[in-house]
Parts: sequence; structure tokens; C-alpha cells
Amino acid sequence: MDVMMKPLAFGGAAVGIVVLAAIGAGWAAADNGSLPTTDLKREAASGQAGAAYTLGMRYYDVDGHKPDYKKAAHWLTVAAKAGNARAQAQLAYLYQEGYGVSRDYAFARHWAGQAAAQGDGSAMDLLGDLYLHGLGVKRDYVTARSWFEKSAAKGNSAGQANLGWIYFYGLGVPKDCKRAVGDYRDSIRQSDPSGENNLAVAYFFGCGVPQNNTASLKWALIADRSIAAKPGLLTEGNKARIARNIVNLEQRMTASEIATAKDEAAKWKPGD
Repeated sequence: MDVMMKPLAFGGAAVGIVVLAAIGAGWAAADNGSLPTTDLKREAASGQAGAAYTLGMRYYDVDGHKPDYKKAAHWLTVAAKAGNARAQAQLAYLYQEGYGVSRDYAFARHWAGQAAAQGDGSAMDLLGDLYLHGLGVKRDYVTARSWFEKSAAKGNSAGQANLGWIYFYGLGVPKDCKRAVGDYRDSIRQSDPSGENNLAVAYFFGCGVPQNNTASLKWALIADRSIAAKPGLLTEGNKARIARNIVNLEQRMTASEIATAKDEAAKWKPGD
């Protein structure tokens, strides 16, 4: 008897597994620092931009606890106004997503522009994302690609994943799946869940790589594992899309194929 299969999440130009727009959070977990919060508050209140940034990120990326985005936004604003590029990039992200502040794409573009002018790769990626989706600006794939290229050149993993997406769908450029897969793999070297998910997409469609549902599930599972290690890196919506991809892929596969994908995902390590 035939079994009805739920369609995979829809995104982009074709029906199928969703392709995420990677969003760089603009921080490294180590930036939370080791000083006690009381000491950080004292230093931040005295005008030390680095301490204010670290304190803001401590409230944003709280291990095992619910983030306090309002406090994060407050201290990141203090650091951003003092000229800290990492704080400016992260604050831009908060305004883009409406975390702890009212969503405001003009403010997102302003702070990202300030950080990008100082060479911050995550801010360059965010500017590209605004133009890619037409958020507060007219949608412009050429400008988006330019920012993603600058971000990728800085080694930003989200910029690399987004640049691959541009080529995967041929947005303002000729479609080039092999080029896209190369960009995804650059992103994956830094364990970025967006690049990992997008490689799962490539395997599902057989674009740039041979069609292979087992490989697709493997990379979706790896993306899910990377989210667990870096919970603040993607929006809740994008996390949910990856989770749905896993469920929908498994509905299309045999128990043996699923077991193989899980085994390969468990064995995979960055650099393999």
C-alpha cells in the first residue's frame, strides 16, 4: 500500500527541503569572558567598551539558561556607541531579528554599516542578508552578493553559506551548483549549521553533488548537532526548519538508510 509522504519544507525557487539564509550572530563563545559578571558590570559602567560587549554577549549567549535579550541589547548598545565593531555587528543582528529591541531594519543597517567599515565579516554578511531579502532596502541580488563575497573573504562562515545560496539558486548570477557546494564546504569547515544544512539541500536535489537522501540526512543531522553546540547562532525559525527537514527526510527513507545516515553523522568530525 502506498504511504502518503509529507512534503519537505519549502523555500526558494523549488519545492523541496528548505534552504536557509545563514545569519551570522557576530560573536565567538569565548567572548563571554571569564571575569565574574559583577566585575564586568563595574568595568562596563566605567566606559570600557570591551567589557560592555562581553557583558552583553554573556546575557545573549547564556549556557543552559534563557537569554536576557533586553540586557544584552543595553550593554551591546553601550559598546557599539563606543565604537566596538563586534558589538555593532551583534546589535545590528538584534535589530534585524527584534531580539530585546523593536525590529528595525534601518538601525540594523546602520550598525552593520558601522561594523563593516571596521572590517567585521559578520556585519558584511548581515548587510548582504538585508539586500538578499529586501529588508528595509530594495531587494538587490548584486549588492547582496557583493557583501557576501566580502564577508566570505574575511573567513565568515555565514557569509560563505549565503554566497553559496546565491549561486545555488542563480540569484543575479548564472546558476552554479558546484560553486555553491564549494562555498558550503568552506562554511562547514567552521561547523556552521547553515552551510551544513545547505549541503543537505544540495544532496537532496542532486545539485553540485550526486543525489543521495542518506547523505542529505547525514548533513541535516550534523547541522542539528552544530546548533546544539552554538544555540545562539541561528534564529528559532531556522532551527525549526532544520528539525522539520530531518523529520521529513526520514519519512522518505527506509530504516536502514536512516540508521546509516545517523551512524555517518555521529562519526563525522570537522576537518573530515
